[in-house]
Amino acid sequence: MVATSIGIAEWGVPLGSAVLGLLIVGALGTRFRKLQGTTLIAPCIWAILAVFAVVTSEIVTIFSDAGWCVPAKYATAVATFCPQMALLGAKRPQNKAWRFVVVTLWAVLVLPAFEAIVFHPGQTLDVQGMRSWFLLVLVLMGVANSLPTRFWLSAVLVAVGQSLLLWNYLPIGDADLGSAGVLIASFTFLAAIGAAAMTRSKRLPAEHPLDRVWIDFRDWFGTLWGLRVAERINAAGSMYDWPFRLTWSGFRACEAADGPIIPDADLEVLETAMTNLLRRFVSPEWIAKRMGQSID
Repeated sequence: MVATSIGIAEWGVPLGSAVLGLLIVGALGTRFRKLQGTTLIAPCIWAILAVFAVVTSEIVTIFSDAGWCVPAKYATAVATFCPQMALLGAKRPQNKAWRFVVVTLWAVLVLPAFEAIVFHPGQTLDVQGMRSWFLLVLVLMGVANSLPTRFWLSAVLVAVGQSLLLWNYLPIGDADLGSAGVLIASFTFLAAIGAAAMTRSKRLPAEHPLDRVWIDFRDWFGTLWGLRVAERINAAGSMYDWPFRLTWSGFRACEAADGPIIPDADLEVLETAMTNLLRRFVSPEWIAKRMGQSID
């Protein structure tokens, strides 16, 4: 009876991670329809592959305690950085070639696992010094890119999950959390998706349809692309001498004045500039939906 209880306990945690992993994959799969027409499809696919890899490696450890299991679990854990790296290259047409950058990052991160399996079989996986700090930098980069957006809580939860998976390899960690860490990490990843879904209606008030386009874009694509687009729009504003500028919260008048923030005389040029910039990331249908326009 005692042996049976121990067996159930040993199986229970990995199987719990597997169930949560399937729920995460299913939840991410349902996002595909909403992401159609955007370059966020690639980060979503990378997220599905990463979660599937983490869960698979956890299940494999139930049936094997070979020396390659720990390096394999590390290799799948660092795959969780692939979605955020894919997001940094989510601009057409470079996004297609960017997938090789994502694969290259993963290959660099798994070098310690490769070395442990090929050159040091049976020894402890060595991820120290600059490698360890680089992992921490990647975790913090993911949070920083979404922290000023309405999806900040999801970003924090993802960072917590990544930290749990890699706790033993981070400069702030000093213990292997094992299967329990994978289980809790899977729960935080699922919670991150739930938090993102629940924030859909919590938008900043938009004074103009273009504000809605902007706010959704900066929230979906994060700080890096948001600041880049704002910089390009404001550069165009300086060229055309627009009496407004694009801030993180939307379009604002340069000086206090009566009338609309965006004068009708500048509206058409601004819409053209916004469309030309954002079509590298989203479809015309995505923009028109937020502008309240009909699609022919």
